[in-house]
Amino acid sequence: MDSVSTTSLLAGQSLSATFGHHTRYNGEAGTVPESTLESNFDPNDESFFAPTAVGDTSNELDLFDFTETMEGTGFWSMAATDTQFWFDGSDTLSEFLLLDVPSTTDYQDMAHSTRSLSSKMQDWFSATSRSSSPSRNRIRKMWYSGMPDPDHYKKEVKEVFLRLFMKHIPHSFPLFDRKHSSEHERPVMYVLAMAAVGGLFCSVPGSGEVARSMCNDARRLVLAAYTARNLVDPGSDTVESRLVSVKTMILLGIYGICSGDKRSYEFYEAFYADMSHAVEEFASSLEEGDNFVAWDSQVACLVGALYILDSYRVTIMLRPPLLPWWGIESLLASSTPKRELSVLLSRAQHLWRMHPPIKDLSSDPPGLAILCSFAPHVWRIMYAQHNADAGEDMLLSTREMGHPSFAEMACDHWLHAQPDTVQSSHLAVYHMMNIILHANVKTLQTFAHSPSDSHTRDQKRSMVAREVHRWAHDRDCKNAEWHARRLMAVIEMSVMHWSPGNTLGKETSSSQGIPTPETYESPHVPYAVYFAAIILWCIGVVGEKAVTETELRAPIIRAERLLLLHKMHVAKNLIRALRSIS
Repeated sequence: MDSVSTTSLLAGQSLSATFGHHTRYNGEAGTVPESTLESNFDPNDESFFAPTAVGDTSNELDLFDFTETMEGTGFWSMAATDTQFWFDGSDTLSEFLLLDVPSTTDYQDMAHSTRSLSSKMQDWFSATSRSSSPSRNRIRKMWYSGMPDPDHYKKEVKEVFLRLFMKHIPHSFPLFDRKHSSEHERPVMYVLAMAAVGGLFCSVPGSGEVARSMCNDARRLVLAAYTARNLVDPGSDTVESRLVSVKTMILLGIYGICSGDKRSYEFYEAFYADMSHAVEEFASSLEEGDNFVAWDSQVACLVGALYILDSYRVTIMLRPPLLPWWGIESLLASSTPKRELSVLLSRAQHLWRMHPPIKDLSSDPPGLAILCSFAPHVWRIMYAQHNADAGEDMLLSTREMGHPSFAEMACDHWLHAQPDTVQSSHLAVYHMMNIILHANVKTLQTFAHSPSDSHTRDQKRSMVAREVHRWAHDRDCKNAEWHARRLMAVIEMSVMHWSPGNTLGKETSSSQGIPTPETYESPHVPYAVYFAAIILWCIGVVGEKAVTETELRAPIIRAERLLLLHKMHVAKNLIRALRSIS
């Protein structure tokens, strides 16, 4: 398998991004017994998670406050001034610039007022450039963040977060299952990233701030290790270390998308090129060592995790995908049929080409990664629909697949290959893909979250209102409504401990998947419930059938009840967003 094969999965070019804000957690406050588990937490005990933040921590985990500016005085951690990354003295700098740089003591012949003014001017220029080119004789006054210290976090807190991570995440991302982990995968950056994602499922007050601080520290550590790996310790640049770096960056992406924190999501986008390059380095190291077969299972799980993460970007953030849809064939050409990666890519290819024998490739049913591999095609069709009147500015390539019925058929193709029972979290992605195919969710969000007496709700004055009313009388509305109701029912049956004696009912051929009761949470499910509630509420407001106020609020109340059963912190933010709808 040549280097272009695996790297062709990844889109994007190298970019230069400067790390911005950083918050530090001080875990000195509060004590916890060694045997403390998440189930024994006292929700009213805020001292356990009492962080002391340095810098700006005012950015609440609010998905919908996109008007907030990024404030703060934190700086990216700079290398020590006595290392090879900085000039050792002014002589070297003068040699390159051909300048004679005077010292601060060459002012004795000047008048007192002139010396004072010159000194102030030098201090001012040193201060303005301190963040990027620090002066050695001013090191005691420099403003920069030290490298993260894992000892700032209580051991009990990290253990609880890690247990929550292993309970919930591997069901959606098999890459992080214990069978794909080993003892050497315990660097601080990887542990902090796992703990940060696990902290998303902790409902104890203050846990969200701790998880965000862990995420920031993990990001700074992995970027430092990634950029200085060869310079600091060439022996540490191994296949295992490269895989750990990639897995850490994927975890940061999961946190950025699913936490509801705008700044974390922006960091995920800003450093996506670094993650892409890290994956390329990992793939090239496998090919150089000719040990691809030994890592085949991990590589297949890695590609699957990238597919799922990209589908989160499409279905949750409603943003264009970053993985290309043209890299499957080149990967398939360099992969033998017996490899797990080949099976994964073959199934993805059969899905979007709608070839029937998708189930014959393996004894196992196609998993979530196969469905998520279709997300780029869903986006292309959705983009073409929502920009049908864009004229020449519209990309012609987005019209290649035609009507959304083709995407529906491909999604149903995946569902038909499933067994009688399907994980409800997988069905949630299936219904979310169909919802965004038949509804402009961004427009519906704008309509729903606008004040009831605003011009946004007025057909005569608002294009948003006109589009919502037009959609409510279109066939797409019926399809979106059906998937929204099925999604609600699927999640409800799962979280309410559904029993096999009850029947879900096969309303159409695409409803054959029966949800199974689950004891874990998937990070995308709260967003799926929220989108379904928005769809049903808008239909109640502008639909053809008149409804009472109670009937109008019914999907909102139902969604609130389902979200209350989830421990993810973002679920509480989504509840507040739904309650603001009037």
